[in-house]
Amino acid sequence: MKKIITLFIILICSFSLRAQLTIDFTWCPVYDTSLQTCCIQFQNLTVDSGGGTIGGYIWDFGDGDTSNLSDPLHCYPVTGTFIVYLTVLYNGNPVGPVSHSLTITNLDTTGCNCDSLIGVNEITSGDYSFSLAPNPFHERTVFKWQANINVNKNFKDAEMRIYNSLGELMRVEKVALQDQQEIVIERETLPQGVYHFEISTSDAGQIALGKFLIE
Repeated sequence: MKKIITLFIILICSFSLRAQLTIDFTWCPVYDTSLQTCCIQFQNLTVDSGGGTIGGYIWDFGDGDTSNLSDPLHCYPVTGTFIVYLTVLYNGNPVGPVSHSLTITNLDTTGCNCDSLIGVNEITSGDYSFSLAPNPFHERTVFKWQANINVNKNFKDAEMRIYNSLGELMRVEKVALQDQQEIVIERETLPQGVYHFEISTSDAGQIALGKFLIE
């Protein structure tokens, strides 16, 4: 009976810890000159909403290697599909893991060819299709859109708000969805790292959400 009660308490504590943490991560390939590896920059997106203490991170890259860094760089010497796991030490307890499947199809010097979780994702409205390329980028990228239907809404006052990985607003770009088809986003003073952005209008609210990486 005591074992059952103990197990029940452990399960409740585990659920409580998971409820306070949102564990996730993303990645993007980086430039590599070796011709022999595909180097991937992993970006930790874990958010603590419980005011606890994150004591560390445990990464398993799916090829036998691990890391305890928050945002590790890992190089794969072969192509294939790898299951990457992230476990977070929270208030002295391991929480997770969260996993994603990473597929590497080619090794080259242009950042290698693999699928990436960093990109543009259309949400909610369905009125437009969006794209952002190149992503990642060094100096500038082009944000494009195309109307999926005959849009009659007032989207001329749309804004792109760009946030850094800490959630701090870094820049606001005006986006005239009905009058333009693309805008160029210059890096300018933005430091290297992962950025999140949202496209919103006064009448429709948030209509697109995505992220990009500046190398």
